[in-house]
Amino acid sequence: MLGSYLALLRSRSFRGYMFGGAFTSTSFYAYLTASPFMFTQILHRPATEVGRYCLAVMSGVPIGSFAASR
Repeated sequence: MLGSYLALLRSRSFRGYMFGGAFTSTSFYAYLTASPFMFTQILHRPATEVGRYCLAVMSGVPIGSFAASR
Protein backbone atom coordinates (compact mmCIF):
# COMPACT_ATOMS: atom_id res chain seq x y z
CA MET A 1 0.00 0.00 0.00
CA LEU A 2 2.85 2.39 0.80
CA GLY A 3 4.33 1.64 -2.61
CA SER A 4 1.11 2.79 -4.28
CA TYR A 5 1.25 6.10 -2.42
CA LEU A 6 4.88 6.58 -3.37
CA ALA A 7 4.05 5.86 -7.01
CA LEU A 8 1.32 8.50 -6.89
CA LEU A 9 3.65 11.06 -5.35
CA ARG A 10 6.20 10.40 -8.09
CA SER A 11 3.61 11.20 -10.75
CA ARG A 12 4.04 14.76 -11.98
CA SER A 13 0.44 15.06 -13.17
CA PHE A 14 -0.91 13.82 -9.83
CA ARG A 15 1.18 16.37 -7.94
CA GLY A 16 -0.08 19.11 -10.25
CA TYR A 17 -3.72 18.21 -9.64
CA MET A 18 -3.08 17.76 -5.92
CA PHE A 19 -1.45 21.16 -5.45
CA GLY A 20 -3.90 22.88 -7.78
CA GLY A 21 -6.84 21.60 -5.79
CA ALA A 22 -5.20 22.43 -2.48
CA PHE A 23 -4.34 26.01 -3.47
CA THR A 24 -7.79 26.62 -4.94
CA SER A 25 -9.56 25.34 -1.84
CA THR A 26 -7.30 27.32 0.46
CA SER A 27 -7.88 30.61 -1.34
CA PHE A 28 -11.65 30.00 -1.47
CA TYR A 29 -11.89 29.38 2.28
CA ALA A 30 -9.63 32.34 3.04
CA TYR A 31 -11.96 34.57 1.01
CA LEU A 32 -15.07 33.20 2.73
CA THR A 33 -13.46 33.73 6.13
CA ALA A 34 -12.13 37.25 5.61
CA SER A 35 -14.75 38.81 3.34
CA PRO A 36 -17.55 39.27 5.93
CA PHE A 37 -15.21 41.29 8.15
CA MET A 38 -13.94 43.38 5.26
CA PHE A 39 -17.40 44.10 3.87
CA THR A 40 -18.97 45.02 7.23
CA GLN A 41 -16.09 46.77 8.98
CA ILE A 42 -14.15 48.40 6.16
CA LEU A 43 -16.80 48.92 3.47
CA HIS A 44 -19.69 49.41 5.96
CA ARG A 45 -22.08 47.12 4.12
CA PRO A 46 -25.04 45.55 5.98
CA ALA A 47 -24.74 41.92 7.08
CA THR A 48 -27.71 40.83 4.93
CA GLU A 49 -25.96 42.13 1.82
CA VAL A 50 -22.77 40.30 2.77
CA GLY A 51 -24.81 37.12 3.19
CA ARG A 52 -26.13 37.52 -0.33
CA TYR A 53 -22.60 37.94 -1.66
CA CYS A 54 -21.43 34.77 0.09
CA LEU A 55 -24.49 32.91 -1.18
CA ALA A 56 -23.74 34.01 -4.73
CA VAL A 57 -20.13 32.86 -4.46
CA MET A 58 -21.03 29.54 -2.88
CA SER A 59 -23.78 28.94 -5.46
CA GLY A 60 -21.30 29.57 -8.25
CA VAL A 61 -19.10 26.67 -7.23
CA PRO A 62 -21.53 23.83 -8.04
CA ILE A 63 -22.88 25.70 -11.07
CA GLY A 64 -19.35 26.16 -12.40
CA SER A 65 -18.48 22.54 -11.71
CA PHE A 66 -21.59 21.41 -13.57
CA ALA A 67 -20.84 23.68 -16.52
CA ALA A 68 -17.22 22.53 -16.68
CA SER A 69 -18.25 18.87 -16.70
CA ARG A 70 -20.27 19.31 -19.91
